[in-house]
Amino acid sequence: MKKTNIEDILEQEETKQYLADHKIYTLPQRLVYQIGKVLNGKNKVGLVDTFGNVTYSIMTGTILDYSAGLNFSGIMVSRISATGINALTGGLYGWWREKLFQKTKINETSGRIKRGLIDLLAFNTFQVPIYATAVALGSLASEGKIDLEKVKDGAENLALISPLIGPTMGIYMDGFRKIFGIEPAAKGAYRK
Repeated sequence: MKKTNIEDILEQEETKQYLADHKIYTLPQRLVYQIGKVLNGKNKVGLVDTFGNVTYSIMTGTILDYSAGLNFSGIMVSRISATGINALTGGLYGWWREKLFQKTKINETSGRIKRGLIDLLAFNTFQVPIYATAVALGSLASEGKIDLEKVKDGAENLALISPLIGPTMGIYMDGFRKIFGIEPAAKGAYRK
């Protein structure tokens, strides 16, 4: 039986208290928390934003791809390409959100509607063009050509539902930031 010293016991108690204080109860939440403890340095914010961006995109993008008319193979290619694109741009999107909050002087004390409007602006100026690229690649892979009608339909569908998706994506990404101990975009983590 392995003996623990008093410092290990205190660290375990501090960790338990932190988990309880931050309502981190489930196994996935605890895994994300442990990964966050491993991540340190300037890349932490970008990695967390990328992870939030990719997971949100997989969930919502599948529904949007289907509504754009892609078949199963097209949806798979679109999600794989979007995941690759979002893996490259997720941190940039988090930075873009923060820049828009900073430029408009909207912060964490501003009203929820104002913060939501900034997330909507960020989403439509960053994510909609990226999604159009993913649909183009999906149609190219599934049909052998880029179907501009499907690209247009996909981008229009995303823009139409962006008042729901943009702000919820911001909330989702800020939720990941909170789990990892990072300030929300409205407060600014890249500036520190």
